[in-house]
Amino acid sequence: TDGFDTPLTIRATIRITGDEMDVDYAGTSGQVAAGINSVLNYTRAYSFYPLKCIPDPHGPNNDGSMRPVRVSAPEGSVLNAKFPAPVYARSQSGHYLGSVLMSALAPAAPDRVIAGCGSPSNRTVFNGRRTDGKRYSFLLFTSGGFGARSTADGLSCTPFPSNTGGAPIEVMERETDLVVLEKSLAADSGGRGRYRGGLGMRLRIENPLPESVRLSIRMDRMSNGASGIFGGGHGGCSDLRLNGKANAIRPKGESELKPGDVITIVTPGGGGYGAPAEREALAQAKDLEAGYVTDVAEKIHAERT
Repeated sequence: TDGFDTPLTIRATIRITGDEMDVDYAGTSGQVAAGINSVLNYTRAYSFYPLKCIPDPHGPNNDGSMRPVRVSAPEGSVLNAKFPAPVYARSQSGHYLGSVLMSALAPAAPDRVIAGCGSPSNRTVFNGRRTDGKRYSFLLFTSGGFGARSTADGLSCTPFPSNTGGAPIEVMERETDLVVLEKSLAADSGGRGRYRGGLGMRLRIENPLPESVRLSIRMDRMSNGASGIFGGGHGGCSDLRLNGKANAIRPKGESELKPGDVITIVTPGGGGYGAPAEREALAQAKDLEAGYVTDVAEKIHAERT
């Protein structure tokens, strides 16, 4: 994961004995001073979910389905933080667990897993004053792409493992008087593969108001794209810009949108499944036609392979 100031490692070992499964997160990075730590019950919940999806996605979700699974993480790690470690933004660590466990079980269940997803969802809070003087605080969720599957491309702009979603941009504009200049699929963000990872999204938001707008941002995968499986490529990384300039806003923390400023938010794509050379020519042509992949990206990929 990106971590807060420095990258963090999440490592998992899965042992299956008879009808029981042990998930051990030994080797995971230690807890940090920022609020991205997870507590053990959260870690267990976000471990049970993908482990339930792989063997029995449609069965009842009850104690019997969870009893055979034991989850452990070293005390004092980012997945089992000790008091008084801050844990408010624990999704920044916990939402990686689905992709980690899917990768670990991929050799045993290749047809049931998905490639890495562009998770966790990004969260941006806008605080300001409208033209009529009314103050607002607007929470915007933006999701990356779903990982590719053994039979199909990943879904675009779809969160995993959460089910968060944002209000339509028209609602945002009405409630804040901000202007959304662009909301589109992020071309070339899906990981290459026999099946392509889902695309992230690209948002450009302008502050046309005479006052500054405060921003509170929680964004990950700036430097580490969702992993592909079975030879699939990584998904594209997140991107965050102010007036077109990179590194002008911290991806985690407080910032400001001054009058006339434009913030650009790009969410990460999902990883690819299978070798890119195995992708059907018709699927490649459709990607180019739809703008999911650009001519430049196609040329670079051809040169590399």
